[in-house]
Amino acid sequence: MATNRNSDEYEPIIKVNPITIVLLFVGLIMVVALVIGIKAWSDSLHADKQLTVSNLSSKIQNMPGSAKKRVQQALYQTARVNIPYDQEVPTTGAKVRESQTVTSLMDRDTNVYFAHFIVDIESLEQSYDVQVEWVVDTAYEKNLSGYPVQIGCVGENDKIYKNFDCTDIQSANGIIDGNTLVTAYNSAGIPNMVKLSESGMTDGAYNKLYRVIIQYFGSMYGDVRLSLDKTSFVANEGKYEFDLISVEKNKYHCFVETEGQDFKLKISNNGDELYSYDSSIFVSPKRNPLSLDKRYLPHYGTTAKTRVDYTFNKRIDDEYEISINACKKQSIKDEALTEVADWLENLGYDINDFNVKMPDYCDGGAH
Repeated sequence: MATNRNSDEYEPIIKVNPITIVLLFVGLIMVVALVIGIKAWSDSLHADKQLTVSNLSSKIQNMPGSAKKRVQQALYQTARVNIPYDQEVPTTGAKVRESQTVTSLMDRDTNVYFAHFIVDIESLEQSYDVQVEWVVDTAYEKNLSGYPVQIGCVGENDKIYKNFDCTDIQSANGIIDGNTLVTAYNSAGIPNMVKLSESGMTDGAYNKLYRVIIQYFGSMYGDVRLSLDKTSFVANEGKYEFDLISVEKNKYHCFVETEGQDFKLKISNNGDELYSYDSSIFVSPKRNPLSLDKRYLPHYGTTAKTRVDYTFNKRIDDEYEISINACKKQSIKDEALTEVADWLENLGYDINDFNVKMPDYCDGGAH
């Protein structure tokens, strides 16, 4: 005769013990790593693909292969986000608009070339506005801006295909060629800006002015949307005045004075001058200090002369700090401060825009 046994006398199928927990945890980590790996592999495949522009070399003869690759990769990624995901992005069939004569401008102070053109993709019935900068001599690569390729949706006057839902994106899937951020912006994002070219401004000055305004507001205010107030517009013998108004109703007064392809620009707000620019001198807008910690910090270095380690970082109170290991000499602190200033300058920042602190423990007698 069978005897009844209490359920707690039976051993569980899986014993919950430390080894089982470790095995389950390791298995979970492996699954997560596999998912991340597949995603990274998929992204790398997309980042590697290009939408070949068949007449790019004939339209712009001095553009190096590396710059062409960046343009074609950026076009592929921009098209990728502007068509249904189950539709294949073509890798051929793009052309610089045949009716366009493309002029590459070189800044004599920086040796950086710049070109602006429209690319048509017939199979997709899409067109994109392309701005690209490059250097012929790699020794001048440090003079490139943070955005050597910019791709955006064309304005109403440049459309040759039917309207499509052109996505206005700030990052078309991220990083290309190591550290080149490919961005896309909507070139129709400043309505009525075309009034400048319609009122006699040369194409070269207009294109460069548009680029500088986009760079300035993008670097200082982020994704700010602007429109030109038509009622404020005044044009008189190469001089232009107008107001740019943001979605938040902030008003920025612009004064532009042109001479051929060159121009001078001043931007003010409520009478306070915010920014001035002379295209014959070419001083790029400073980058926004608020974005420094998102891309470059913490920064680790070692002083060149004394070989002392230091760190430049943002503190919890939002101040910036240079902490120096084993440092008590003022001369070492000064050396680290100079090297941080040089590092910031190479990235397009000015150390005077930051309130940099030195920790108290670095003060005192000689080391």
